[in-house]
Amino acid sequence: MSARCDVSAGAALRDLAASVPKSLVPPDQLSELQLLADRLPMTTGAGLECPLQPGAATGWCVRFRTDDERASLAGLDGLNEPWPRIRALGGRWLREAAAWPVRNVWLEFDSARHSSPSVFFDTGGPARAASADPWFWLDVAGLLQGQSVRREVVDRVLACLDALPSTGFLGYAGVMLGRADAALRLTFDGLGAADAVPLLERFGRRESALAAAVASVGHLDPRVVLHLDVDAGIGTTLGAEIFARDWRPMLEPLLAHLGKSEFVEPLLGWTGVSPAISLGPRNHLLRRLNHIKVVEKKDTPLAAKAYLYYGLWQTGGNGGRS
Repeated sequence: MSARCDVSAGAALRDLAASVPKSLVPPDQLSELQLLADRLPMTTGAGLECPLQPGAATGWCVRFRTDDERASLAGLDGLNEPWPRIRALGGRWLREAAAWPVRNVWLEFDSARHSSPSVFFDTGGPARAASADPWFWLDVAGLLQGQSVRREVVDRVLACLDALPSTGFLGYAGVMLGRADAALRLTFDGLGAADAVPLLERFGRRESALAAAVASVGHLDPRVVLHLDVDAGIGTTLGAEIFARDWRPMLEPLLAHLGKSEFVEPLLGWTGVSPAISLGPRNHLLRRLNHIKVVEKKDTPLAAKAYLYYGLWQTGGNGGRS
């Protein structure tokens, strides 16, 4: 399946409205996100970013993957920065797709009132990331930041890569264009809890609340992805994304540890299938809980966020889930 440039991404959010738990996304925020998403084309994958805290703003993200989606990324509207840089990224990806290891680009909006998204691009998976040249990723990050990545930041990036265990790899790199500092963020994949806790210590979180949250589900063998912003120094902002094959056994102890048990049932209830009415018969939106992210900033309490993925799925013909 591929992008439907004649249908807005907001249409998919309207198709999903009846399935979105109000305890996770207040109706007024969902309406605002629909209007934000109307500015972008429907693609094969997107998601809601739901803070597990009443009153906090819900975010929204959209993925670009297929050839059509690359073309639509290169042709997005928007005269003001950072949109020209985002189009430049899309154009380069479209022209050099065969040589680029990038498989996915995500635009992430912190809320409906953020007109500029953060931009994340992947390394193509562990096999390709193992031999990836970090200068390629730094070059792409510089394109998005509008200038070459500073030398001291490059040194931090290389130090982080050197600290990874043998199974670890750079999963995504991103530039937080939706925030004032436009920080460079790295995400490290290929980790379990036994890898993540000592790595957090190396990044300055010895006996931290974040390490304790990861350790609380370590016996369940989660996949853990660590993220950190490197512009202001390693350890200023660290996060852990928790993934699971079977969510209930993971969610219950994790959210109990975080004092967020009231969100277990709404999150489990997200998984399912919704008709994609805006696309006509045989089109559906496959829903799943993707991951839980726990973030720790220095001198700030832990914050948790759930990522609710939805992707186009077509029955019959040659279509399939994405």
